[in-house]
Amino acid sequence: LLVAETASQLVLGVFFVLAFGLVRREAGYLLFGVLCWAIAGITAGGAITRVLAPGYCQLGLGVAQISAMLAVALHVHFVGVLALAPGERRVISLAAYAAALVYGTIYLSGQWWQGGSSSGPPALGILASLQGCPIPSLTLWGKSFYWLTMGEVLFSFVVLVRAVRAGQRQVWLATLGLGVALVAVVHDSLFLLGVIRSTLAVPHLFSAYAFAVALSLLQQYRDVSTGLMDTTSTLRQKTDELRRSHADLEQMQAELGTKKQLAAVVE
Repeated sequence: LLVAETASQLVLGVFFVLAFGLVRREAGYLLFGVLCWAIAGITAGGAITRVLAPGYCQLGLGVAQISAMLAVALHVHFVGVLALAPGERRVISLAAYAAALVYGTIYLSGQWWQGGSSSGPPALGILASLQGCPIPSLTLWGKSFYWLTMGEVLFSFVVLVRAVRAGQRQVWLATLGLGVALVAVVHDSLFLLGVIRSTLAVPHLFSAYAFAVALSLLQQYRDVSTGLMDTTSTLRQKTDELRRSHADLEQMQAELGTKKQLAAVVE
């Protein structure tokens, strides 16, 4: 199942990237496509721990962790493109990518698990289990990442809710989908923090969020297209009015010229 979900998330990413390249060159399409690939990395990490366990547990956990860091930063950027002003978007996105870089460096330096490095099995106790692979205890750095992840998704949800209330009706479906994703992210974070015993939910529920985002982007594209058509119609109407005015002006100039000629003959 995890292998099939990884494949479907990769295909979703291809769909959004192609939509960016072929239909609308807007950053939202590209960002969500790459986000789909990052989520596919999380799911692939779970598939590795399940199919290749126990010898490849650390590899699976590493792939999932690094992909999760990238996914968080990409999601902040995506929500910013969808609902924030350019200035706010730039600041928040840069902060998110900087945090992902810091956490990635911490993970690769071996400070993520208590008593061990990212390349070898940690020494301390197990708080949870992922598809037959033990998940060791996290350091404070590791724990802070999952609390930050929950905060990021909650922040993104609030941003989209505010956008809907401010009149951006085209993002309400994405907001609904993110509400489902928020529940999944909180569940998975608490699981990886060792608070609950369960299994990952994000790989299974992400497709619902992606479907909602696709519908929102389609609605946004439709609204923009309708606005362009209305603008084109208005410009065409104004052009016709200018042409009529110009024709009337030329006629008046011709009549004035004729009158001047008649006046000259009379004199």
